[in-house]
Amino acid sequence: MYTEINARLSPPFCEISETRDRMRVHRAFEAMTPQARKFLWNWLEIDSRFESREIPEAATATGQEFLWFELLHAADRNGRPFYIVQENIEGETDQVFVSSDLASANNFARNRAEQRLRSAA
Repeated sequence: MYTEINARLSPPFCEISETRDRMRVHRAFEAMTPQARKFLWNWLEIDSRFESREIPEAATATGQEFLWFELLHAADRNGRPFYIVQENIEGETDQVFVSSDLASANNFARNRAEQRLRSAA
């Protein structure tokens, strides 16, 4: 779990918050990097759930809108809140990932914390 890796960083690098505030979720989604969106796209298994002709190119505006609605649908379908991964760097907090699944948020946060440890070494 990311908390073990995060504990080795001082101050803690990643935090995960739970929310049902869709405006906050949308801001976090808009702030996601292409790599974070690809991680979410893969986690939601979009390529395996749809025919290829039904899926827009992920890197396009249409693809991002498609991903946004799939994220909302995943939360609604399961009655789940959203989980936002926040990074703390030099006193600044940035929202870098959002998911409707705590496991994916933990996985993303762990990957980011591992990258941070590698770059600090």
